[in-house]
Amino acid sequence: IIYTYYDATFSSWYRISSKWNGNLFGGYSRTYNFSREYLAFYSWLGAFINWRPFNFLELGTSYDMFIEGNPGGDIEATTYNTRPYFSITPINNLNFRMYVDHVYSTESKKIESVIAGFLFSWNFLPKSWVYFAINEFYDRGDEYDSSGNLLPNRIHIKDRAAVLKLKYLYYF
Repeated sequence: IIYTYYDATFSSWYRISSKWNGNLFGGYSRTYNFSREYLAFYSWLGAFINWRPFNFLELGTSYDMFIEGNPGGDIEATTYNTRPYFSITPINNLNFRMYVDHVYSTESKKIESVIAGFLFSWNFLPKSWVYFAINEFYDRGDEYDSSGNLLPNRIHIKDRAAVLKLKYLYYF
């Protein structure tokens, strides 16, 4: 398959004050859609905003919109993604962060997936860290009962993961 690919993108960062910052970005491309197996346009638009009301607390969210076209030039599907979060840093080098990621599709007109995440990070010595992360992934995929019967389509837990990582710089 031979085709002409092109795209145009933009991104702009804003620092309104020491407590507020944000980002606005987007783009348009003509490319091959591998999941749908055809050539069409693909466009995206997103924003990020962050507010620090106190030195130890950060609140923010991101918003993304992805638009898939079809060969006729019409919109095939639009997907929206939001990720609100908060981050608490009670003392330097110690951080707790929590977020919830939502994906909504215009094809199903439903929330397709939710990811909830928590991260603890502590820089206890120079270049030495402890990380502990927990993630839960919920989606609307097929779900079966113990007899193998297909259950009604609903958001259900798909995966859960926890990771503990210790990074230590050893001097010798």
